[in-house]
Amino acid sequence: MTETNSDDESDAQSDHSFRGGGPIVNLLHSVKQLLATLLAMAQTRLELLTTELQSDIQRLAVTLFWSLAALFTLGIGCFMAGLALIFIFWDTHRVLVSLCVTAAFFGFALLAI
Repeated sequence: MTETNSDDESDAQSDHSFRGGGPIVNLLHSVKQLLATLLAMAQTRLELLTTELQSDIQRLAVTLFWSLAALFTLGIGCFMAGLALIFIFWDTHRVLVSLCVTAAFFGFALLAI
C-alpha cells in the first residue's frame, strides 16, 4: 500500500511541476493548445467546404443533364417542324422550302456559335 501512495505522490508532484513549471512552459502549453484548436477549426472548415463542393457539383450535373435534354428535344422539335413544312409544300415548292429550312438551321447554328 505504501507503493501506491508513493506512485500517487510522484504523479501529483510531476503534475504540480508541470503546472508550476514556469511561464515559458505554460506559454508553450497554451500555444500548443491554440495550434491544436486552430488545426481542428481548419479541418472542420475544409470538411464543410468539400461537402458544399460535392453538393454544388451534383446540382450542376443535374442542371447540365436537364439542359442537354431540353436542347435535344428542342432540336428534334425544330427538325420535325422543318419536315412538316417540307411535307406541307411537297407538291408545290418542296425544293424551295427544303432549302429555306436548311438555311434556317445553319443560320441558327451560326448564331449559336
